[in-house]
Amino acid sequence: MHTPVLLDQVANMVPKKGIHIDATVGAGGHLKKVCELGK
Repeated sequence: MHTPVLLDQVANMVPKKGIHIDATVGAGGHLKKVCELGK
């Protein structure tokens, strides 16, 4: 299993509002973090 090592850095660069698509064919770790920050 891949563990995202730059998760916080990437999540903080993405706008908090909007529509985001995780097209990396992974487990969605980055997208999940971005969604949590947008709440």
